[in-house]
Formats: sequence, structure tokens, C-alpha cells
Amino acid sequence: MAYLPASVSNCSPTDTPFGALVRLKCKAEPAAGQVDADVYFSLYDGVGSSRSAFDHTVPADVPVSLRVCPAGPDRSDYRSPDLKKAGELACWVDASNNAPYIVWTRDDLGVMGVAVAPVGTKLKRLWDVWLKVPISQRPDSSPTPS
Repeated sequence: MAYLPASVSNCSPTDTPFGALVRLKCKAEPAAGQVDADVYFSLYDGVGSSRSAFDHTVPADVPVSLRVCPAGPDRSDYRSPDLKKAGELACWVDASNNAPYIVWTRDDLGVMGVAVAPVGTKLKRLWDVWLKVPISQRPDSSPTPS
């Protein structure tokens, strides 16, 4: 819980995906005009496990790109504000239900986050919420594509 950003609340344990030690379901606290989103945080036993979970969560047809959201769909590594590799990031809109998803890992903590907004929400609107919810020592900073 200590790693969660201040912009999420109402966190509670939920079903734990294969390989995760624990998973929490939280609500993003939207600023005025932003979308309400569910955010899931899963803790793994290391970077290998969190990256494997990322690969299993992100659809295979989400292309690798350097632009990395909000134009999406795309996926890439991202860097922290001090330019160290921080993890992976992917964005897409689910073809079956038209809900936007953003999935990211935080390599140094072995954590994966999944943000999902209501059906029909534009990916850009979820991106604005996501900028406030990555697990980070500086949650107000934006990631830099690698």
C-alpha cells in the first residue's frame, strides 16, 4: 500500500491473477472533467514475473512503437524522469467492448498496473487519469518513451 499514489482510493484485495502475490482494485480520483477509472495493482516476485504478466495481459496485436499513447494502440518501454528504464507501457481500446486500457510495469518494484475506463471512453481521457496513477516516487511526473 505504501507504493500506491495518492490519486487512488478505495483499494481492496481482489482476485489474484496467476503468478501475482497480491492484487488490489482501486478507484482513480478524477480531476474535474476526467473519467472515473478502475485501477488494478498486482505485486509480483520480481521484474521477470511482472513483465511476463504484462506480455500475457497486452493483446498480441498491440504494436511496438516509440510514440507510446495517447494516440495508441501501442506499447513500449518507458523511462522515469531521471531517464532510467522504468518499465513497459501499453495502451489500446478493447475491440470486443470498446473500453480503453492502459497497462504498465514498474520494474524496480515488480508491480504491474492496469487502468480501465468505462466502455466508450476515449483513450486520451483515460491517459489523462493515468498520468496521475503510476506507482512512482514522483506520481506527478510523466514517463518518457525510450
